[in-house]
Amino acid sequence: MPPEFKIKLNPIKWLIPVLSIWAIIFAQSYYLSTIDLNESLGWAIGVFLVMSFITGVLQHHLAILGHDGAHYLVCKNKTLNDVLTMLLSFGPAFVNMKNYRKFHGDHHKYVGTDKDTEIPIKKIGHKQYSSPQSGVNYVGYFFKDLFLLGGLREMSSFILLIIKGNILSTVLTWSASFSILVAINYLITGTVIPFILLWYFSLVFSFWASFRLRVYFEHSGLDTFSQSGYQEQHTQCIEFTPQLAWFRFLSCWWGVYHIYHHMNQDIPLHQMKEYKKYLQDTGQAPTSHVISNPLRYLAQLGVKGQNPTEVQDDSCDDSANLVSTNK
Repeated sequence: MPPEFKIKLNPIKWLIPVLSIWAIIFAQSYYLSTIDLNESLGWAIGVFLVMSFITGVLQHHLAILGHDGAHYLVCKNKTLNDVLTMLLSFGPAFVNMKNYRKFHGDHHKYVGTDKDTEIPIKKIGHKQYSSPQSGVNYVGYFFKDLFLLGGLREMSSFILLIIKGNILSTVLTWSASFSILVAINYLITGTVIPFILLWYFSLVFSFWASFRLRVYFEHSGLDTFSQSGYQEQHTQCIEFTPQLAWFRFLSCWWGVYHIYHHMNQDIPLHQMKEYKKYLQDTGQAPTSHVISNPLRYLAQLGVKGQNPTEVQDDSCDDSANLVSTNK
């Protein structure tokens, strides 16, 4: 029997990326506060849109880090775990921890069954998640999501589910967490309006588009709405080549987080690479599909109507660029 993997909770390793993200957001807010709208209105609008795009993607990264908190993986003290998660991740995004824990916990507990809480949400956005269809469609979905032209019903259903029955506590937590962050921003910039506009515009701009992009790739090429298909999606791993660092950032692709998290939901994010190597060394790693060109991969899915184990991505230098291996 291989030695058991040792789980190590480390709040410092959680706080470093979280605080780095907030530092970037505060820096953007500061720069926006220095622009004279009377002299440079066009420049201000352009900069605001670019920064909103970046901030929305960073909000998605904060949400993934907050997901660690939902599993009590920030630190051993559960009260401190929740305070940090709500202050720096879930609270400002109006997420109720109690509801999210129940929703996400049931997804883990009943994955691929009629009690899986994710399936009804995904059925609302079935057009975006279904395959086969052309890769161009997925580009179109991303831009529609940027401007709330797609996925509105899915987004509103998810939001209502997350705050249902706990609206007062959600509002109080949001008020406390966001007030603290606004105060910090005021100390840095001397104003609050750019920060508030940047944060909330980004939530309905690139945050939602980035979120949906990641969710699609986590479940791509397989039947999202049958129990067997959904179970299969949670036994396979999709990874990207190092050249796709931009895509991993855009889609908030934290390495091989999704499948390995479903294999063991007690592993914190900062240990995922270590856990992956452990599974490879002990012969327990799942099938891995390495993609070098996401758009070509999606286009081939659309043309061939195949699942990831059958598609060959021709965009790498070698002869088999979508590699299926049991490492």
